[in-house]
This record gives sequence, C-alpha cells and structure tokens, in this order.
Amino acid sequence: MITAVDGLQALVRGHAIGELARQEAVRHAGVGVQRRMDARAPYLDKVVESWRHPLLARVIRDARLPHAADSADVGFEMGLERLLDGREADLPVHP
Repeated sequence: MITAVDGLQALVRGHAIGELARQEAVRHAGVGVQRRMDARAPYLDKVVESWRHPLLARVIRDARLPHAADSADVGFEMGLERLLDGREADLPVHP
C-alpha cells in the first residue's frame, strides 16, 4: 500500500512541477506554447525530411500528445491509468 501511495504522490508531484515549469517558461519567454512550437516547426520539418535520424523522425511524426491543448490532462490520465493497472496486476486473484 505504501508503494502505491508513493507512486501516486510521485505522479502528482511530477505533473505539478512540470506544469509550473511550463507556466514559468511561458512567463519568462513572453511567448505561449503554441508560438514556441510554431517557431520550432521548420527545424523539425527538416529533421523529418532529411531521414538522417529515422527514429527521431518517427517520434516527431507520431507525436500527438505534446501538441494537444489538453496535453497536461491527457498525460496525467495516461500516467494514472498505467500506475493503477500496474497496481492491479499485483493484487491477488481470488476464484
């Protein structure tokens, strides 16, 4: 039970710290997340088109979550589901 609570606390803490860091970066840069992504798009397009780094190109092409407006919520929910699925696998099976 203690490891389950520790895992949940780590997930919540990690997402909270990440969100605070994102907000601070936006405040510091004076530019929103979408504008930063738009500024990086030409470079990432070149990376994908060059095929010099095929694994990175695939990751960039397949990326959805970082670009979604609700990425923080979706990421948290995905992490929570995986955490709970892992804990469920540890439960004893009763006939």
